Amino acid sequence: MRKKYQRVIYIFSTVILSSTIGGVVRYSFKYIDENPDKYIPKTRQIII
Repeated sequence: MRKKYQRVIYIFSTVILSSTIGGVVRYSFKYIDENPDKYIPKTRQIII
Protein backbone atom coordinates (compact mmCIF):
# COMPACT_ATOMS: atom_id res chain seq x y z
CA MET A 1 0.00 0.00 0.00
CA ARG A 2 2.83 2.39 0.84
CA LYS A 3 4.52 1.72 -2.53
CA LYS A 4 1.30 2.68 -4.28
CA TYR A 5 1.19 6.06 -2.53
CA GLN A 6 4.86 6.69 -3.25
CA ARG A 7 4.30 5.95 -6.93
CA VAL A 8 1.28 8.27 -7.12
CA ILE A 9 3.21 11.07 -5.39
CA TYR A 10 6.19 10.50 -7.71
CA ILE A 11 4.04 10.66 -10.85
CA PHE A 12 2.16 13.73 -9.56
CA SER A 13 5.35 15.60 -8.70
CA THR A 14 6.90 14.67 -12.07
CA VAL A 15 3.90 16.08 -13.92
CA ILE A 16 3.96 19.30 -11.90
CA LEU A 17 7.72 19.75 -12.36
CA SER A 18 7.62 19.11 -16.11
CA SER A 19 4.68 21.47 -16.62
CA THR A 20 6.44 24.19 -14.62
CA ILE A 21 9.63 23.83 -16.66
CA GLY A 22 7.63 23.79 -19.89
CA GLY A 23 5.77 26.94 -18.89
CA VAL A 24 8.97 28.79 -18.06
CA VAL A 25 10.58 27.79 -21.35
CA ARG A 26 7.50 28.76 -23.33
CA TYR A 27 7.28 32.13 -21.55
CA SER A 28 10.99 32.75 -22.19
CA PHE A 29 10.67 32.07 -25.90
CA LYS A 30 7.59 34.30 -26.10
CA TYR A 31 9.39 37.13 -24.29
CA ILE A 32 12.47 36.84 -26.52
CA ASP A 33 10.25 36.78 -29.60
CA GLU A 34 8.47 39.98 -28.50
CA ASN A 35 11.74 41.79 -27.59
CA PRO A 36 14.31 40.75 -30.21
CA ASP A 37 16.36 43.93 -29.91
CA LYS A 38 17.44 42.99 -26.38
CA TYR A 39 18.62 39.46 -27.17
CA ILE A 40 19.60 39.26 -30.85
CA PRO A 41 22.86 41.08 -31.48
CA LYS A 42 23.01 43.41 -34.43
CA THR A 43 25.73 42.57 -36.91
CA ARG A 44 27.65 45.25 -38.66
CA GLN A 45 27.57 45.29 -42.42
CA ILE A 46 30.92 44.80 -44.08
CA ILE A 47 31.55 47.43 -46.74
CA ILE A 48 33.82 46.18 -49.49
